Amino acid sequence: MAAHFERLGQATPFYGDQVTVQQVSIQIPNCSHVAAQLYTVVNNSDNLNLALAVHGWMDNSGSFVPLLKHLLPMLDSRVFKYVLAIDMPGCGQSTNKGTVSYPVIESVYDLLQVLNVSLNGLGISGGRLPSEVTYLGHSLGGGHGYILSSLFPDRIHRLITIDALGYFTDDEERLPDLLKEALQKREEFDEKMNILSHNTSIARRQLCDTKEELIQRLHKRYKHGLTIESARYLTERGSELVEIEGRKGWRLTYDPKHTAMSLFRMSDQALFQFLGRLTNVPILTLWPESSGWPFQDRIDTTKRRRFMQQVNPRYKEVFVAGTSGHHFHMDYPKETALTIASYLQEQTSLRSKL
Repeated sequence: MAAHFERLGQATPFYGDQVTVQQVSIQIPNCSHVAAQLYTVVNNSDNLNLALAVHGWMDNSGSFVPLLKHLLPMLDSRVFKYVLAIDMPGCGQSTNKGTVSYPVIESVYDLLQVLNVSLNGLGISGGRLPSEVTYLGHSLGGGHGYILSSLFPDRIHRLITIDALGYFTDDEERLPDLLKEALQKREEFDEKMNILSHNTSIARRQLCDTKEELIQRLHKRYKHGLTIESARYLTERGSELVEIEGRKGWRLTYDPKHTAMSLFRMSDQALFQFLGRLTNVPILTLWPESSGWPFQDRIDTTKRRRFMQQVNPRYKEVFVAGTSGHHFHMDYPKETALTIASYLQEQTSLRSKL
């Protein structure tokens, strides 16, 4: 399959006549259609700076809509020319991969391909105007950003993460037991998928009669912060109306294979090898003031934060005042946008003085 970047339809106003949004289709080797939303700052003719926005586990690019509504009007038009918010394969409006699962580390390759194809498709690669790439990631998307930036610091000029600092990890001696557990759970998962594929009545019962009912269901699923309005953004981007056995109803579009336990788990020691390479990449990591990531007990974020402060003098972190919950960038978009805008304007000012 040839890599391809295609704009779909016409761009529409997102913020007055200053920013437009357009749907995009990106073809990469592992996925026939990576859907994305391309935001263009119309009056920026000084550069081709790109921000790649990557959502968290089973979310979609709707995750960034409320944040961008506040952030883009706050920024000097020269900060970005484009913001590309993607739906990861098997999420939102992207097609599913033909694989049996979605290995976490495999997503880094997908993102590398998306970035390469997009830089070419937007005319950034080899362009006459200066360009920089800012990676903006939430949760798992932020974890991918740390790995990608550590491997390709020449391609990622700046990293901004939201409630994220790496992946789930464990001690090396526990990895064999975790693999055994994952294999056993994979067998159970495959059997469940097989039953569902041959018994459509189950899928029929799981449909929601209205999109509003589906929004309510998604809202209740998140016990660590997701307002109704935030759930609405995710549902608008990642739901579909289908008919199963004569019943029409709404369902989310993410591939169920995303819920399968990963066979790969990085060790603590391996993660710190990656983090240790991030010695000169400008990094902003945002945390909510309270009640953040729902798996804090499984990750020693304090150890990771201290490590980054030691190895990278350009690492900065902010606990965003007045925010809470894992999706605080959606639930408190203005507060989050103010913090990011301040950082980006500071970065732009520093660069102009050099």
